[in-house]
Amino acid sequence: MKSVKLLSSLAFGASALALVLAAPASAQTKEPLKVGALMSMTGSGASVGAASLLGLRMAMSEINAAGGILGRQVQIVQGDDATDTTNAVTEAKRLLFQEKVQIMYGPQFSPPSLAVANAVAKTETGITYWSLATASAFTPEVARTAFSFGPSGDALAEAMVDYAINTRKAKSIGFLYDDAQQSALIYETIKGLMKAANRELAGVDQYQLNAPDVTPQLLNLRRKGVDFVLLQAQSPIDTATVMKNTEQIGWDIKYAGNNGAVVNFPVMAKNAGPTAIKALVAGVSVKAFSACAADPLGQSEYVKYTERLKKFEPNLNPQIGLTTVVQYYDMAYLSKAVAEAVGSTDGMKMTEMLEQNSGKFKTIVAPELRITRTNHFLATAAALTMAEDMGNTRADGLYKRAGC
Repeated sequence: MKSVKLLSSLAFGASALALVLAAPASAQTKEPLKVGALMSMTGSGASVGAASLLGLRMAMSEINAAGGILGRQVQIVQGDDATDTTNAVTEAKRLLFQEKVQIMYGPQFSPPSLAVANAVAKTETGITYWSLATASAFTPEVARTAFSFGPSGDALAEAMVDYAINTRKAKSIGFLYDDAQQSALIYETIKGLMKAANRELAGVDQYQLNAPDVTPQLLNLRRKGVDFVLLQAQSPIDTATVMKNTEQIGWDIKYAGNNGAVVNFPVMAKNAGPTAIKALVAGVSVKAFSACAADPLGQSEYVKYTERLKKFEPNLNPQIGLTTVVQYYDMAYLSKAVAEAVGSTDGMKMTEMLEQNSGKFKTIVAPELRITRTNHFLATAAALTMAEDMGNTRADGLYKRAGC
């Protein structure tokens, strides 16, 4: 089988408001191919949902202009999980059984993503499901036809601990996390990594997801004498709250966060304020979104993509997370390529194709896919790095890569 190349250089026109675009007469004789876009359009994750939908909309605009998927025009059927697990499952069932979507692009956050993956698996609808889940429980055993463009929780923990010990040279590392199941799993992984490095966490505390104030937890960590904090937060609003409360108690401490600290940085900065956000000095990033100072400007596929995005969406919101946009753009093109490789949107056929031939597919986010029967995370540990000073990107928009 010849290598399937996803990095498209297709020209495209201005953004259309309709989600189903005009097609050649020959293609219009076929029924549209419905795909579900189950995003967090309201609630604390609304800004991330808007970025996700934009990436998907741009990709499908280009795909439809080029003939669609399997010769069928693509119709995006939208859902809103309201950044809530229960709503996510309800909306997923509506998209699956009432709208009868044939591919599902799901929530950006792990709790609703995992819930939807379970729902898709139990209903046996035979479709593929794509999200940004980082939950370690997001496995082929749980949902055979589900895939994530996000890194696994284990990979996130490894990058964060390595940064704290080897780059920051922190002596007394603290850990602050929310009460989501995924965060608890990452905590256990971090404890194990610290132990393997002959270290122990100097202080640990937990807060309730979407808590309006975390001052008590911060005061506890400060009493423990920590000199650097690893922050595991599911919600960008929670991260902003941590930064604001840190400033309010006058604590001179720095934080490194998970991948959300990078992809959602504009939202965090807006809600935390320009001085408070400076405490967040680093976050986990895929290498495609970062570069060393000596690397040439404007040469990466990601940078080239962002230039096309600005033409597609001339009034692009400066607060939107471009890295989230490109991940959903990638999802659309990868699912198209796999469906056309097997000649069907059948979930199991697409899954087996990816598991057996992932190296033949490429994306902007992950140039080298390593999908296997036991791993459906596209961003492996080898594809990750730490980004620093997220509020001051390079001239080409790439984040500054740590350690170079």
